[in-house]
Amino acid sequence: MDIYADNAKVACILGWCFPHSIKEPPETFFLRGAENLGWGTWKRAWDIFEPDAAVLLAELTDRKLQKAFDLDGAYPYTAMLEKVATGSEEYWDVRWLASAFLRDMYTLYPGHSLVRHAGFDGSGTHCGKTPAWEDRLADSPVRVMPIAAADNIRMRDEYKKFSRRVAETSFLRGTIKKIASQLDIKYQCKDLLPPVLLRYIQKLRRQGDAPSTVRWEGNYTDWQSAAAAASGYDHDAIFIKVREAARAVRGGRALWERDSVLFYHEEYHWPLLSGLMAVAAWNRGRLSVLDFGGALGSTYMQHRSLLNGLDELRWNIVEQPHFVACGREEFTTDILRFWPSMGECAAVSPPDVILFSSVLQYLEESYAVLEQAASFRPKVIILDRTPFAPKGERITVQHTPPEIYPASYPCRWLDRRRVNEILESRYRLLPDHNTPIDPPGFCGFMAVRKD
Repeated sequence: MDIYADNAKVACILGWCFPHSIKEPPETFFLRGAENLGWGTWKRAWDIFEPDAAVLLAELTDRKLQKAFDLDGAYPYTAMLEKVATGSEEYWDVRWLASAFLRDMYTLYPGHSLVRHAGFDGSGTHCGKTPAWEDRLADSPVRVMPIAAADNIRMRDEYKKFSRRVAETSFLRGTIKKIASQLDIKYQCKDLLPPVLLRYIQKLRRQGDAPSTVRWEGNYTDWQSAAAAASGYDHDAIFIKVREAARAVRGGRALWERDSVLFYHEEYHWPLLSGLMAVAAWNRGRLSVLDFGGALGSTYMQHRSLLNGLDELRWNIVEQPHFVACGREEFTTDILRFWPSMGECAAVSPPDVILFSSVLQYLEESYAVLEQAASFRPKVIILDRTPFAPKGERITVQHTPPEIYPASYPCRWLDRRRVNEILESRYRLLPDHNTPIDPPGFCGFMAVRKD
């Protein structure tokens, strides 16, 4: 602490070192960022701590440092920051790490650990039992001599290996816990992992860490019965959450939002984007979209970095009156416009594409709305993230995860035959596409006008 007290590049000093396989490690070494196991720091370093995770995420994104921050994919630190920013977790240590990382500050480690953390034997409040943390204590004193504050490449490679083991162990333990909870299993899975369970875990891992699952319940005879069985929701509360999320995106505190959940990394829905770009290519660089139920511009904001390269772009959103009023007051641009109906929009800005993304299932008159869209004769109609029943249709009550907003409301799993009949007289239906965020039964497709 005395040696590095005035070195502005040093964030903190550790007594702990991660388990590694280096036989003769350096006496001490630096890694970029800040740690919090058996550690000490100074006020001049702690003063750089940024408590706002959204600010940290925005800077990581702007500087395209997410991959480096995640140790080239070895550990999901960026995802941890996202959870803090959305309020689902309250980690302070990942904010300390990011604060130092973004300021190119470093942590000093001993070559062998001088402390052991007993909590990793399963007794710790915030950690489970895992062999990844079984470290070897130093058997001789560690000499501390001044060295340059810069990444030790060999030890960073070892740290990546260690972090990957921890991430894999934590994921496996958490997944088994989730599955056991869902199946109401009252015993622990220890030595036996059946192949079918392993395949399910691998599937979950590919999908990523998502919020609690959306649920659909019931099989109602009509829309009114489902509405009576639903608890309903506070329109104002949902609108406010969506508006605040859209404001965060507009202000640069997040890259995009979906259903009021903020995202801080680039992510594109490629099937949808390719359909839009195909229409733009047919139109020689011009594209006019009517986005039915597009909130305050969620889909456009997610894809704007690529769409804004077109010669001419108009993105028109048809929404409920309070969304239209807010959109016109706060979010209208040269590209983004808001309309109360398809008719009013089409009269001023005839659409090349009418987009229904996760919206038809929530309309009482789903098929009539689709028929109206076809009557405007856009070049393309795109259905995206839409549920279809295996046979006929199914009217359910959808329960939304409380971390998004507490709500239950009617949801129609559409009759694919009926949808096809509405479109096939004028449109050619292209193959279905799926998204990784939706459950089985959901799909989308593009309908191209035959002439």
